[in-house]
Amino acid sequence: MRAHFGGLLLVTLGGEGSVAFDGSSEIRVPIREVEVKDTTGAGDSYIGAFMVARFLRGMGLKDSMTFATAASAYTSMGFGARSSPTSAELKAFVSR
Repeated sequence: MRAHFGGLLLVTLGGEGSVAFDGSSEIRVPIREVEVKDTTGAGDSYIGAFMVARFLRGMGLKDSMTFATAASAYTSMGFGARSSPTSAELKAFVSR
């Protein structure tokens, strides 16, 4: 597959965390343990937070994945997709 794709490949793995392949390395980030109420929207929260961290804030790949993992975990603690965190809520959650 890599012969046909030269960009970043990012895959969420549910309870197994996430993995990225950037052409030269594989990076894995485990889940953040939280009391899960509902996983609706967790994947959307992950990719949205990843894009903010990586492309708007210029964070490194692993740091962006870790930030996105925190956003996904936060979303899973509430009910429904609308429980995704604001920037301030996520900042407070990450610092715990």
